[in-house]
Amino acid sequence: MNKIRLLTIAVIVLVAANLYLLFMFKPGHGPGPGHGPREGGPKNIIIKKLHFNEQQIIAYEVLIEKHQTDIAEANNEVRQIKNELYRSLAFDSPQEENAALILSMSEAQENIERIHYNHFLDLKALCKDEQKADFDKLTLEIAELFSGPEKRRPR
Repeated sequence: MNKIRLLTIAVIVLVAANLYLLFMFKPGHGPGPGHGPREGGPKNIIIKKLHFNEQQIIAYEVLIEKHQTDIAEANNEVRQIKNELYRSLAFDSPQEENAALILSMSEAQENIERIHYNHFLDLKALCKDEQKADFDKLTLEIAELFSGPEKRRPR
């Protein structure tokens, strides 16, 4: 194969790859921001699936802000306990102290799950009677909606 033929093939492959990439990242196509199964994130999916009106959306946004604040505080507590636990490795702390820290961490993690659960109870309370069936369907998807992308099953 001569050099000109090789260069021609390389140029064709590069042009095809560029066209493919341009197509994939156009709005409405491929894996760019706002694309794919998340449909703008869990918040927008919930609003859409529950058919929230403007007042419900505003109330839901207030719930989200409170939820995020509560979760941040609870995550901070878990992080502090973990730091204390792992710092104890340097001091050969008694096993009883370490066990108490691990128990504290599990209680803090339990609190996080309680915060999440109560958030969805509050969300359910926002629903009108005609939206309750949609909420019940949504409960089957909640864990998947809020898992990271690496844990989400392909649809």
